[in-house]
Amino acid sequence: MIEMLRSEATQRAQSGSFLLPDRSRISSLRLLGTALPVLYVWSLPVLAWCEFAHTCDGYPRCDATGMSVSNFIANARATGAMAACFFYPALHLWQNAQYVRNHKYVYSTLVAFQVSFGIFLMCPITEVPELHPPAVCLFCSAALTHCFVLLKHCADSRLWLCKSLVCAALASFAMVFILVTVASVDGELLKAHVPALFYTMECCGLSSMAIFPLFWYRAVTETHASQETGANETSSFALIDHSDTSRLRFMGAALPVLYVWSLPLLAEAGFAHKCANYPRCDRTGMSVSNFIANAWATGAMAACFFYPALYVWLNAEYVRHHRFVFPTLVVFQASFGIFITCPVTELPNWHAPAVLLFCIAALVHYGLLMRYCTSNRLRLCQALVSIAIAAFMVVFTLMIIGHLDGNMLIDNVPVLFWMMECCGLSSMALLPVVWFRERQLRG
Repeated sequence: MIEMLRSEATQRAQSGSFLLPDRSRISSLRLLGTALPVLYVWSLPVLAWCEFAHTCDGYPRCDATGMSVSNFIANARATGAMAACFFYPALHLWQNAQYVRNHKYVYSTLVAFQVSFGIFLMCPITEVPELHPPAVCLFCSAALTHCFVLLKHCADSRLWLCKSLVCAALASFAMVFILVTVASVDGELLKAHVPALFYTMECCGLSSMAIFPLFWYRAVTETHASQETGANETSSFALIDHSDTSRLRFMGAALPVLYVWSLPLLAEAGFAHKCANYPRCDRTGMSVSNFIANAWATGAMAACFFYPALYVWLNAEYVRHHRFVFPTLVVFQASFGIFITCPVTELPNWHAPAVLLFCIAALVHYGLLMRYCTSNRLRLCQALVSIAIAAFMVVFTLMIIGHLDGNMLIDNVPVLFWMMECCGLSSMALLPVVWFRERQLRG
């Protein structure tokens, strides 16, 4: 009898794993993920004073508008931190979209926002001022449009709060565009009298947009969803079937792979960073870390690797009842954030441990997922994990060799370290797209 009860409880837990979780409850993890970007944008002046964020010439009277978030994040450190902090609201948007994925414009507006936000990150205002403002305009417009699409599906108990956040964001961004117009007419007015106004409006808008996904949820609960008979409603509250890889997921996996392997070409084009004596960089030769040690390349790294990270979090919802799934995932995400926030050329003592930690955390997390992987993808997933393990073991071996003999690698095989990094990162980027859960767990 006890065994039968245990079996029934296990089956209920497994079937529950294939339903979307209840978003009406605000977990401490989601609350922390929302607080991070809000605290970050409002603390940028302090971070600039600490020489972490960028400061313009004549600070705080920057350009014609005065201080701005765009100017503060115009270095590799601050761009990486911006991407790391705003990953969580973006993740929450994608998680929320699963509940209304059958409705028109949900994913089109979300993809438009994500792409334009990525362009915003990889186009620093100090380097490409002609591309930066259109990217800001596009990602703000797409985010607001997406939120308006979600409002019609919002639970009544949160509707007034979500509407207030969207209205606050709309008013703030409208004020930003008004201030840009004023600055174009009189280039001295704002920076001479109210140099912090533009930045304050940006922070209000970004904060509202970061908080919105935390409070939004769809009215129907998991229990009601499982009892729905309509095909659209049932599929809306079940987890997405990833056994058929969509074009969006395929493109999301291809982007980071293509990016890391094209870094030498991007360095030649002036986009990625080139070390002194390139390609004989440091003790190990070329490396991904060295290539992305500027604001452009850091932003592109964060934008491209958003998609594999997103799929890892979405996949985790299938096995969310496992004890160590989310702890390993949180460690990975935090350490990857530190990795892109601490350029190897400026903060090497933080960068190397972050690389070690995010690689180990990712591999441990993937190892946990293997038990749940469907049989017809298991060998492929195991092969990708094995390639990643082998590649990172070679990377760490080469680091030791470089420490013992500073000239051996850079004189003989300056590209080997970078190639091993690319193999490991590519395998880790591909696995979340290939993996999906077995309906019946193996013993």
